[in-house]
Amino acid sequence: MPERHLENWPPLFENKHCKFKPFDWTEIDNVLLPLVYKVVKVRGNEFVSLGLRRNPNILIFPVRKWIKLMDDEIRPGISDDGGIWSCLRRGGATGRVKYMAERYQAETRIFIAAIENPLFANNDRIKSQGVMLLKEVKL
Repeated sequence: MPERHLENWPPLFENKHCKFKPFDWTEIDNVLLPLVYKVVKVRGNEFVSLGLRRNPNILIFPVRKWIKLMDDEIRPGISDDGGIWSCLRRGGATGRVKYMAERYQAETRIFIAAIENPLFANNDRIKSQGVMLLKEVKL
């Protein structure tokens, strides 16, 4: 799967659910996608959902493969369920890493990730239908 990194284009992402400024963009399979930070927990040799807020739907995130929820599994808006949560800013991601280490003694990693069909965004977090981990961020 070819990937091409783009700089400074466009300034905002907007769809019918939300509007936000990603830190950068990438093009995968001829589709321009926003980049975010995804914090995942290390479980053996897998990367999995953090499981915060008693989330029973733990997803496994292989690197460079899409993880997508089905259309009937998504719920646009701020509700905790119905999407895959990520961080818009590196500072938010590092804060989650510290929280998981202090509160749960959990080993976590941060990845730059492409997202598909954003469903909600605020100044720190974003919920989307699909996520692809691209590159690990070293702290």
